[in-house]
Amino acid sequence: RALQGLGAALVLPATLSIIVSVFPRHERAKAIAVWTAVGGLGIALGPVAGGSLIDAADWSAAFWLFIPLVVAALVGMTVVPESRDPRRVGLDVPGAVLGTAGLTALVYGIIRGGEVGWGKGTVLGSFAVAAVLLVAFAVVEARASAPMLPLRFLRERDLAGAVLLIGVVLFAMFVLTRYFQSVQGRSPLEAGLLLVAPAVGMIVGSGMAGKLIHTAGPRVLTVAMVVTVVVPLVVLTGITETTNAGLIAVGLGFFGLGAGLGMPAMTDTVMAAVPERDAGVGSALNDVSRQLGG
Repeated sequence: RALQGLGAALVLPATLSIIVSVFPRHERAKAIAVWTAVGGLGIALGPVAGGSLIDAADWSAAFWLFIPLVVAALVGMTVVPESRDPRRVGLDVPGAVLGTAGLTALVYGIIRGGEVGWGKGTVLGSFAVAAVLLVAFAVVEARASAPMLPLRFLRERDLAGAVLLIGVVLFAMFVLTRYFQSVQGRSPLEAGLLLVAPAVGMIVGSGMAGKLIHTAGPRVLTVAMVVTVVVPLVVLTGITETTNAGLIAVGLGFFGLGAGLGMPAMTDTVMAAVPERDAGVGSALNDVSRQLGG
């Protein structure tokens, strides 16, 4: 799974970099809205297809889903233009090691804290290690000649705020999948079907955002996202082990609608805050926020 994650990490940031390279600035927001909508489609299809395969065959069957996707990607490479930074910038190995280790320790502490209690030594130790490693990462990046993450980007309030909000939205979305299976006792397929509602909402919201982003602006869309997301989340805090699936689906649908309204605007804000030649850095920041939130 770690190797699969490494492979995905090589692909996902490149997708936004290609969009920045191919589309002129006035069309980029619409392209990112389509990119977000396709992500919503994946959120809908992935759990349903995986849950169906698990129920019909075996847990390992879900991993065969990657094969047609890889074939489609290889075909797509023949038509998508290349996007390459003309500079010869080396890999920031110390920054990559420290950043990855720090975030791993942070996530491990969060997961263990939910299992054994937040006051346990292993949990507190994980958070302490994460703090030390991430501070060391910041020091290394500040002194590196070609840093993986130029810290000056984080001083951009629009970028920092958008990255934080993207992580929070993904956190709220994916925590529910665990609840459906672990607390409500639903099968993988049933849990996957419930995720269709927010995915459809995200697709609809992204389509609306693509049309409104130039007239309303990213700030208005982000506020609309927060309002639209908070209301169903407040409703969903009252669900129990026996809550009707239809009520949950309605709440999740409005949650997805709000996310679809705001995610393209926030993603476009992140990409607009970095120079075009550093599009890979902006795209990677966006992806790390999504994965850490999830």
